[in-house]
Amino acid sequence: MAESLAALGVAANIVQFLELGFKVTRSIVATYRSTNADGLADRNVELEASATSLKLQCIQLQNEAGLRVDGVMMGLLMSCIDTATQLLDEIDALKMSPANRQERWARLLMSAKAHRKKKKIADLQAKMVEIKTIVFQKLQVLLL
Repeated sequence: MAESLAALGVAANIVQFLELGFKVTRSIVATYRSTNADGLADRNVELEASATSLKLQCIQLQNEAGLRVDGVMMGLLMSCIDTATQLLDEIDALKMSPANRQERWARLLMSAKAHRKKKKIADLQAKMVEIKTIVFQKLQVLLL
């Protein structure tokens, strides 16, 4: 009786492992199919554009004479620039070299790498949005 329960437990673990593998594979294939010529998924292309834009805006705000007095605002702007730079570095690491763009195996490996970095990119994006919100709130106060 105990042996049959142990066998059932092992079978259940195998099914869970297969289910996890199927979900990961499905996610990697979806990323593979949605990549552009650089090997980036559409969501990462949009994220790269918004991070670049926000970084440039923060640099421009840093150069404003009126904001240099406010130490808290300068710290927020530096934090936003650093986070945007980290995010852009993570996205750049997912770009494929021109020589490998046509190889399916290289695209599949890059899709798997993108799947692994998905959480880190999402965390950096959330941090950047949070800092951006605080910066915009402080700017509204300064403009009033």
